[in-house]
Amino acid sequence: MLNQLNRIGIHDTEYWRNYMFQRLWQDYYNVIPTLQENGKYARESILIGQGGMLKMQSIWQGATLITIELFGKADSWFRL
Repeated sequence: MLNQLNRIGIHDTEYWRNYMFQRLWQDYYNVIPTLQENGKYARESILIGQGGMLKMQSIWQGATLITIELFGKADSWFRL
């Protein structure tokens, strides 16, 4: 996951950690979730960095973040 984030220009710095934290909470409150068979909720959005985009899926159980999955290859998507 770190390599995928680095490829789109999101690096392991305090700024980008805060960005990701805020982004996850924005998705939690603003994206309509999909109920999964296991009772958890999935929220999907597009994560945009300076070098491209990735599809991000976050899995939640109530207000607890369980996992994040990133999909796509940054180089084959849109470049800013």
